[in-house]
Amino acid sequence: MPFIPSSNFSSGDTAANASQDASQLIGAILDAVAYGLHIAVFGQCVYYILPQAIRSRTRGAIGQLVYVVTMFLIGTIYLVSNIQLALLIFVDHRLYPGGPSSWLASHTETVANVIDIVAFMVCAFLADGMLLWRTYVLWDSRTAIMLLPLLLYLATTALSIPTILQLTCPHMGILHHTSTPFIALYISISISTTTLLHLLLVVRLVYMSYRSRWEGSAATYLSIYAMIIESAVPYAILSLIFLATYARHSDAQHAVLPILSQVMCINPEMLILRVARRRSLAELATKAASVTPSPGVPIIQYVAPRPRLYRLLSGTNDA
Repeated sequence: MPFIPSSNFSSGDTAANASQDASQLIGAILDAVAYGLHIAVFGQCVYYILPQAIRSRTRGAIGQLVYVVTMFLIGTIYLVSNIQLALLIFVDHRLYPGGPSSWLASHTETVANVIDIVAFMVCAFLADGMLLWRTYVLWDSRTAIMLLPLLLYLATTALSIPTILQLTCPHMGILHHTSTPFIALYISISISTTTLLHLLLVVRLVYMSYRSRWEGSAATYLSIYAMIIESAVPYAILSLIFLATYARHSDAQHAVLPILSQVMCINPEMLILRVARRRSLAELATKAASVTPSPGVPIIQYVAPRPRLYRLLSGTNDA
């Protein structure tokens, strides 16, 4: 399905190739835009997590800082490789017979393309891995609950290797609508894994909220429930759009995939950021409560969130 039809083509070019060229170029631009949002989220994460890691020196705080930095580096590598790939396609080989997209379809083994695909796979692996561990901790390490998500996660990891090989083999990449069983399986199972883990988190929080309704802390669980939904919705929507465009062999998939890659990095960072901000507010409230107010100065009361719940949500039991 053409993405942006055009009537002006170079020698040997076609409307389909021009549409792929347009979608590739738009994807590179949107990747840079999404990376700008990634920078903003990463900066806030470091702002809130770094002081906590320095003060507490716990494995949980340091691990979260390392994880956030790693995800940001992967997002940066993906952007740089995508830009390099765009330069190769639209500058160095713009006069290739059939257009730039024809060159990429015949040279999918180029280093920039391989790095681009591997960065996407590693990002998906780490994002789902963090979500899997967080769900495991929040469900009190119940093996029966985590069996299916773990199997799906292992299946996605196992499929990533043949998927990379298939995408980087000439004339077998995503630009060629040939038989692609590994690619289709990987995308479907990866999205299913992420969706299932988010649902397990939401179900667990709803159950904990129901149990604590008489303790006056149900609002805390509901706020976390809303926080998880808010962080999961952009990824879910983009995943469905990409899956639909891929299934319909639409060139729009090349414009959606770069945004999905950055959102995949941002999604766990957003959840870590929300938890870190609430911890920071709780620490400030504790310090404020220990200070004797001056006469005539009003006291601002702040109800700190349940600390253990937020430690569980962040995937650690550190104090």
